[in-house]
Amino acid sequence: NDDYVARIGSTGYTSLQDAVNEVSTTEPTTITLLKDARGDGVIVPSDKNMTFDLNNCTYTIDGTTVGSTGTETNGFQLLKNSTVTFKNGTITSDKAKILIQNYSNLTLDNVILNGTDLKGSAPYPLSNNFGNTRIKDTAIQAATNGYAFDLYYWPDGGYEEGVSVTVEGNSVIDGDVQYGSDGSKTDEVA
Repeated sequence: NDDYVARIGSTGYTSLQDAVNEVSTTEPTTITLLKDARGDGVIVPSDKNMTFDLNNCTYTIDGTTVGSTGTETNGFQLLKNSTVTFKNGTITSDKAKILIQNYSNLTLDNVILNGTDLKGSAPYPLSNNFGNTRIKDTAIQAATNGYAFDLYYWPDGGYEEGVSVTVEGNSVIDGDVQYGSDGSKTDEVA
């Protein structure tokens, strides 16, 4: 079906969010992008274990963006206690302020986060608020007025365990990295 943009196994879906919504267990699940596609932002709920195989294609967020109430400016919102991998492709947007807002354990493997056209006064291709992020053989490209990614320590919001980012392999971070916190506890930066 030409309308399908993604599949899980042999089942096709017309949107990435529809595919995510079908994942009802914590078992590892792979969602494969079938072609270059454009669409809405995507929310990955808590307690999921999924891989987005971008299949050497580009996903462009040009529809409705997602996020917490009042801050729906994200391409992807990855919620706490999930394990999420993106591999082998590109994510971009000229509508979102943040490509990936991360509260999960995230791996970027051979991915391009193209944030050069993101909107807002200080946009981020990647914003890390909780969990462990692994950047492997990945390129992160910031907008002229933005940051490549940030780390935000937010214990007052229920994220006292903190956030970490590891960069490895042939990764390229094109842009500044920003650190911030809610100031509710003594900051610890390692």
